[in-house]
Amino acid sequence: MFDLDPLIQRLVAADSALALWHREVDIRWDALRDEHVQRTGSGLGFLPHLVEMAREARKDAGADPTHDVYAILDQAADTFLVAPEIQRQLLTEWVGACPDIERVHLGYIGRAARFLRDTHPLSRNENDPAYRGGVQAISPVSISAAPTESIWLSRGLVVAVLLEGGRDYRDLNVALSDLSGAAREAGLDPRENFRLVASLASPAKGRGGLNGSIREFLLRFHGERF
Repeated sequence: MFDLDPLIQRLVAADSALALWHREVDIRWDALRDEHVQRTGSGLGFLPHLVEMAREARKDAGADPTHDVYAILDQAADTFLVAPEIQRQLLTEWVGACPDIERVHLGYIGRAARFLRDTHPLSRNENDPAYRGGVQAISPVSISAAPTESIWLSRGLVVAVLLEGGRDYRDLNVALSDLSGAAREAGLDPRENFRLVASLASPAKGRGGLNGSIREFLLRFHGERF
């Protein structure tokens, strides 16, 4: 058995830090939108500028804690993969109770996909903050090793399992399609990882509109695409 208390405390603290930062981003986003509407007289005229406005809102909100949260999720995923069932269930419950971690978990899966694609030394961007965000096996030498490539696939899948569908399973579907594609680009067959992580996932009904459990979702995903 593992002592999950330190990890759970880090997850809860990370969710609180994210909540504060997201609140600041949302306040700045609303102000930018309202200013645009008042200036142009159009209620939807800001839509073509969503990317720039989001970037500005994030920049003005202070230090972004997201990559620190990703490092904690690395640890949570690694723990999940070796923990006994009762502790996997407990970890799933705690992560699922963190709404602001849920808000960034698809970004984490995208980060895992980027690491999978970044397996060739000439293609890696070591200045990317996400590249430095993991807690282990992320040095320029070791990241190219096959076990490291595989762990990023497993970590992405575990974080999907921990959030059990998230806000909308359709968004998760897109993220996992990207993750699978990245695995194949890295020379991996993702089927074994899907089966393994699905076998560890909760059989309880998922969230985000899932008809069944996240376990069933991963297995259906595997069956439909491979």
